[in-house]
Amino acid sequence: MKHRDTFLIGLAIVLSLVSCANLWVIDEKSAQTRQTTASSSKVILPGTGEADPVSNDLEIPDMDAGWEIFFSDFKDVDKFKRRGEYLTRGPSACGFCHGVYPTNPNSPLSGGALVTDSLGELRAPNLTPDKKTGIGRWSIREVMDAIRAGNAKDGGPLSFDVHKGYRWMSDLDALSIAVYLFSQEPVSSSIPRREMGVFDRNSLGIIPKHEPWRGYIPALPETVSVGRGRYVVSALNRCASCHSSSGLLDDEWVFSGSSEPATKRGEGGPDIRSRGDGSLTKWSDEDWDTYFASGSTPGGKTSSPNLCPWSYFGRMNAADKKAVILYLKKGL
Repeated sequence: MKHRDTFLIGLAIVLSLVSCANLWVIDEKSAQTRQTTASSSKVILPGTGEADPVSNDLEIPDMDAGWEIFFSDFKDVDKFKRRGEYLTRGPSACGFCHGVYPTNPNSPLSGGALVTDSLGELRAPNLTPDKKTGIGRWSIREVMDAIRAGNAKDGGPLSFDVHKGYRWMSDLDALSIAVYLFSQEPVSSSIPRREMGVFDRNSLGIIPKHEPWRGYIPALPETVSVGRGRYVVSALNRCASCHSSSGLLDDEWVFSGSSEPATKRGEGGPDIRSRGDGSLTKWSDEDWDTYFASGSTPGGKTSSPNLCPWSYFGRMNAADKKAVILYLKKGL
């Protein structure tokens, strides 16, 4: 009996090590693929013959220089400002945490909202380019790294939980958001930063989650497709943060509903999978349009804008809305 138990424990350990090794190899191969794609002479958007504007059509200045230098050297800066404003005030809903008035998409992004993650409570920081209390001394790359990897300017960790999902945001979109944030009027608003010790920073697991993103993430074509819808829902809207259960099998339970949202402002989101048991599977395209515009459900209820940032999602352009609806109805 003891020998059998010892054998089973040993087998479990070996299988775990093999699994980790396979994941590492897969990640290394995918990283190499992204690096190869980024360094190739031309990056083509998937499914089209169009070139990715960030990697091919534009001459991007040094993203490690100060943002004022970046702006002065970047002739296409206005184009990126417009796209960044659309993402920040729309699908990515940055003001939902960083806004003075979280339910108002036009709110100044000077921070202060109380949010909760797996390590406790923290205040959302000031995202305006104030040099003393905001991001005014950051570089473009540092802001992109904060968005996708949850790293502060000094390399310390920000909340990984709150930005979970942004890791797969394309370079085009992360760069656009960073450019727009620096184009705002600076607001002096000092937000205390949460202090964490070594133990707290590593309590999320033995695998570091705050490594800077390596490689290049191309943009998806802005077409009405399941793939585009998945990208918007997962990497821009981050719907999984409130509509998914947590645990070891996260992928299995994505969008299956949760008992509490990521920011712990109240109840969690319902099951929004097309194969789920929830009533959302019966929603028509018009029902979704109405929800995005007003938060009203077919049953006559209105979702609180403090729980779901539908006031931001309502600002999505027509193509992104249709792609999101298509993904929710057919891609899950």
